Amino acid sequence: MKAKYTEVIAMNFGEWVKTCRESLGKSQVDFARLYNGDAGGLGRIERGEHKPQASTIWAMAAALCVPFHLLRQLAERRAVHVPIPTADMVELRRRQIEDGVADLQEHDRQVMDAGRWLMGHANELMQLFAPPALRIAAKHPPESRGTRLEDLK
Repeated sequence: MKAKYTEVIAMNFGEWVKTCRESLGKSQVDFARLYNGDAGGLGRIERGEHKPQASTIWAMAAALCVPFHLLRQLAERRAVHVPIPTADMVELRRRQIEDGVADLQEHDRQVMDAGRWLMGHANELMQLFAPPALRIAAKHPPESRGTRLEDLK
């Protein structure tokens, strides 16, 4: 069974969460249970009073079968296309996890490990792919630049 998506364009995170919850026909309490959250926190997110932590975004993405990077971009107020999962999708994922048909948690762990590796090597990657002018500036911090210019005279 193939899951269907409804596209939401340039919607803020709280609005997306509320639309998603309403499309699934869930109360705040029931929806919060999907990602092991609490209804009070969910209400604050929906009203735009609280910016969710990455762990909350990750849990919502995993529970709703929506790519984490899309939800993160939406939470960071970037205009993105974010799918709203149908009730069938959420139920299918829940059954897959319970039945062990798909080891989605292992996949989630692998994605997190890859993200940690990238964050750990971000400076090296920046140095590798940065334009030459940025590489020179990085090698000579501001406090040493004056000395270097004097040495050139």
